Amino acid sequence: MTWMNKDLTLDLLAIGIDTLQRTYDRIKQEPDSVSPWPQVEGPQAAPGPVEQQSAEPAAQPETSETSETSTEPEAQDNALLHEAQTVLRQISLAEGPGWITGELFPHFGVKTLTDVPKDKLQELISMATKHKEAMDE
Repeated sequence: MTWMNKDLTLDLLAIGIDTLQRTYDRIKQEPDSVSPWPQVEGPQAAPGPVEQQSAEPAAQPETSETSETSTEPEAQDNALLHEAQTVLRQISLAEGPGWITGELFPHFGVKTLTDVPKDKLQELISMATKHKEAMDE
């Protein structure tokens, strides 16, 4: 006689399905900028928010000069962040995230791209681009 019967199997499956559904819902709630894994949706999804942010100052011409100048560095940082995401996505898709999480992020003392200081993004992009070029050869 076996200890596992049909009812126990169905109960265990129901528990597993419920756990997976809760995990799915929790992951879906997380913002994409926090996720350490590459986004596989494609490059079309990333430019959307950047274009919306750059269009906002044009839609509000009555803003003062101080607010316009404060959005310029933010737009520049967003452009650098987008460029870094694109290069890292290409590397991750080509060879996996090993180099990114094992060498690149530790070089900057971070665990995710969003933790990289804004003044270090250009250096990160340069390092990633050099690695990608060496990888392509």
